[in-house]
Amino acid sequence: MKKFLLSCFVALGIGANSQITLPYTETFGSIAVAGDLPTVTGGAWSRTSTATIQPTYIANQTTYNRSGNGDTKFIAFRWDSGTRSYFVGPFTLNAGVSYSASTLYKADGSTGFGPLKLKFGTDATVATHTNTIATVNANIINASYATIGGAFTVPTTGNYYLSIECTANGNPWYLSLDDFSLKLTPSCVSPTAIVGSGITSSSATVSWTAPATAPVNGYDLYYSTSSTAPTSTTTPTSTGITGVTTSLSGLSPNTTYNVWVRSACAGSDKSDWSSILTSKLSVLLVAYHILKISRVLQCLRYQVAQLYKMPVPETTGLHLIYQLLLLN
Repeated sequence: MKKFLLSCFVALGIGANSQITLPYTETFGSIAVAGDLPTVTGGAWSRTSTATIQPTYIANQTTYNRSGNGDTKFIAFRWDSGTRSYFVGPFTLNAGVSYSASTLYKADGSTGFGPLKLKFGTDATVATHTNTIATVNANIINASYATIGGAFTVPTTGNYYLSIECTANGNPWYLSLDDFSLKLTPSCVSPTAIVGSGITSSSATVSWTAPATAPVNGYDLYYSTSSTAPTSTTTPTSTGITGVTTSLSGLSPNTTYNVWVRSACAGSDKSDWSSILTSKLSVLLVAYHILKISRVLQCLRYQVAQLYKMPVPETTGLHLIYQLLLLN
């Protein structure tokens, strides 16, 4: 009888050794009904609150910047004050081995979200998740997807759960999440601290911090007006960049560009893409030039008016210029 019951449990997939295999990538494509959690072989997703406060979606929404990364299925945190978590596991992780976890996140432009944390613990409860992998501090306002991620090791070999924890203060609306990943830390490490500077009406400078071991083949860069993050198969805009600074040219004024950089290691080994959310290029520059031109025109208008007090025939070019200035 005992042997029969054990066989039933194993057949149902709930044996004691059930776990999610690595590498694990979750695009949330298995969500069948809005509000449900994704399904995963060997484990499960769970959350600390309701589907209203921690919603999931199967369609992009028309309000509060809620959409997936290149698809329509994603999860989110709502504005409600407090700290809440999503959990996924179990994963069998080995002591002394480096693992890397990451997920994409974006807000709706309103302050009040954060910190956002990736954590791990021994079960799917807040109490055991005292180990932080990565943190994004408050206030999170980025309107395009960025990456939170980091490498970690576990103290002892065993089963572990990962969590995405977010704090909100009631002011913002939604923080969207997509493309969760857990895998062995790659030998090719991504650059960090990517920033934009020197922005003009058609160019910008992008710089970053190199990993501890600089990649032998330099860096690849990809930029786009789309917020959809590149994948491992995306063709870079630039390749073989040496050093940790490069320039972008031929940009359009008053346009938002999203930029990603990755390490190019030996052979075909590439790191994950690291992202920067560049500001709307040249908005301030354009505004400055409009103001400058306006002041010049005001000055010319005054000078022409002074000259116009003199007997100037209406057929002269000066009269025509004055009339054009009046129309400006």
